[in-house]
Amino acid sequence: MKKRLLSILFLLCIVAAKAQIFDNPIIIEIAVLPPYSTSAVDYFTSSTQTVITVINPSPIAFDVYFAGGITNLTTQQGARIRNDIVPPVPPLRIEPGIRILTGNDLTPYVSSGSLEYNGLSEQDAINGNLPEGEYQICLQVYDYATTQLRSQPEPAGCSNIFTIQFIQPPILIAPACSSEVMYLPVQNIVFSWIPPPLALLQNTILSYEFRLIEVPQGMTSIHAMQAVTVPVMQENTLFNTFIYSALNPPLIPGRLYAWRVKVSDLNNNIQFSNNGESEICEFRY
Repeated sequence: MKKRLLSILFLLCIVAAKAQIFDNPIIIEIAVLPPYSTSAVDYFTSSTQTVITVINPSPIAFDVYFAGGITNLTTQQGARIRNDIVPPVPPLRIEPGIRILTGNDLTPYVSSGSLEYNGLSEQDAINGNLPEGEYQICLQVYDYATTQLRSQPEPAGCSNIFTIQFIQPPILIAPACSSEVMYLPVQNIVFSWIPPPLALLQNTILSYEFRLIEVPQGMTSIHAMQAVTVPVMQENTLFNTFIYSALNPPLIPGRLYAWRVKVSDLNNNIQFSNNGESEICEFRY
């Protein structure tokens, strides 16, 4: 009796699986290719960012529309196309066989205003203000006439997980962290740092805010950089060096100082990690 029940359950599972395959026969595979854009819209418009393979193993053609989107796996921020409303775009006909699409084929969904945004504004999505983190794109296709799901449900139709990371800020070189700077009768200290290398490859004009403070006794350099409102020196420069000379306020021997550099792109084309701020280095003068 028990054996017969197991056989019946097994047959029911097969029937249910076949029914699902018949109702949702289309298979979607997504590959997101580097470099990963910080603009959500790029994943729905670029011909090189997103590759979508649509497989229809059935003998029937389907008229469908896409739904789904891009999501930050930690914060759930992102952009997506709703699945319960047929968007104002022409139906996509999926014939039996394999069809290769790209993000460019999703452009009508963007131009028709079918994208919805979660945790960010439309302007942020367009301007490349996706937060750093791990992302995934999941897409399904729905029947254009009935809104019935026609592809395999999630996790099918989901892309590789990819990481959006902003360009790293400058790296401080000299004076080195936790070093001692020798006192000279004529003050002349060369502060230098390595520019963000990836930023130099793009159409950018980099500006650096150099900030030097005295660290009060009993306070860490990190706390002091936030708490001290009147720095010893704060200056903007287009170069990756700053000559602290006798023309600048004199440093006092024996005192502890801290410095950092904050980079920005004057063309506003680049996002930097940590708001563009370097690490904070301290030195004893």
